[in-house]
Order: sequence, then C-alpha cells, then structure tokens
Amino acid sequence: WPFQPFLEGVEELQVPESVPAPKRLTPDLSREALEKAGRERAARFERCRTPSYALKAVTDFAPEHKAKALKVAGPAGPLWGRLVHGLLEARMRSKEADLEAVGRILAARLEDEDEKVPEAWVPEAARAVEAVAKADLWKEALASPECHAEVPFTRLLEDGKTVLKGVIDLAFRVEGGWALVDWKTDAVEDPEIHRTQLGMYAEAWERISGEKVVRRGVFYVRTGMEVRM
Repeated sequence: WPFQPFLEGVEELQVPESVPAPKRLTPDLSREALEKAGRERAARFERCRTPSYALKAVTDFAPEHKAKALKVAGPAGPLWGRLVHGLLEARMRSKEADLEAVGRILAARLEDEDEKVPEAWVPEAARAVEAVAKADLWKEALASPECHAEVPFTRLLEDGKTVLKGVIDLAFRVEGGWALVDWKTDAVEDPEIHRTQLGMYAEAWERISGEKVVRRGVFYVRTGMEVRM
C-alpha cells in the first residue's frame, strides 16, 4: 500500500466496543403543533424575502436623470448612450480597435425584447467615437502616465444598508492628482445638472485611489464640448 510508510509510528485508533443509540424523538403531530410549525415557516420565508440592503445607482441620487433631453436629429437615448460608451472604452483601450466590428457585437448584446439597436447606429457611433479621439482631452488622457476607462465601483453608504454603484467613464493622472471625465451622449442642456454625479464619482475615486481628484468634467460627444466643473 503506497501510504504505508507515512503511517508507520502513528498510534492506532481505538475502536469503541459499543455506540449508544440516539434518543428516539416522538414527533408532535397535533393540529396545534402543525399550525405553529406553519407560522414559523411562513415567518422564515418572510425574513428571506426582506432585502438586507438597497442597491442604488449614482444617477438615482443625481438630478440629471430627471432632466428633459433636448430634441435632436439622429440617434439618442439610453441605448445609443450605452453603444457609444462601449465603443469609447474599446477605442481608449486600443487605437487599432475595429469600431464597427465591436459596435455590431455590442449592438447584439444590447438588444432586448423591447428595443433593438438600428443597424445605421453602429457606423454613426463609430464615427462619433473617432471624432472624440481627435479631441485634446483624449490625447491628454492617452499621454497620461496612468489612464483607466469605464471603471465600475460599489461602496456602502453611511446608513449601512445602501450600496451605491456606478461607472467612472475616464480617470487619468494629472499634476497633483486625478482628472475624471464623464461622457455625455445627448444634447447639451445644462452642464450644471451633472455636478452632483461628478461629485459622487470624485468621492468614490478618492476612496479607490487614496489620492485627490483635482479636476472633473463632462465631455459632450455630440458637440465635442468639454465642460469642467
């Protein structure tokens, strides 16, 4: 037996002469006992159904998600925004990325039962991202010693019951700390409405990095305008 050498010198286990039988329990099958067990089971299920925490997105606390978007020609809305954000991330990670190919994959993933990404959106989104890649802000981020795109985060808020979640679109090092950028894919209405959202992103990034956020702002993909807050 291959394990025999390892067992040499090991004390042999003692085998008890007898093992006492467990005490036999007599179940209570009375109506009262059954009703009590039913109530206890229902209470346990109710406790299981009660949420132990609440999950909130940054946009749930920020006023911009309630603002009315300006009516513009061309694609718009949440589906368009998610498509453009995905292509911005791909382009930031690799300048060789085939944006239309990536866009087709993203479009297939974004489709659901109620909404489908129009085919014409993919090349239009790719062109929009290539235009952003020519912006000074983009070049500054790429030239930074450290740059991160689409960083998800979660943190427990002070009430101990609410988990805040969000995604920081772009973070890169600048002199004295970090710069944060939030891509906006709809028309410009009022940059000031994004201040709360950017503040929450800055607080989260300072917790993640342990360093100060010295610059924050939004970049409007449609117009190519950067607004620092």
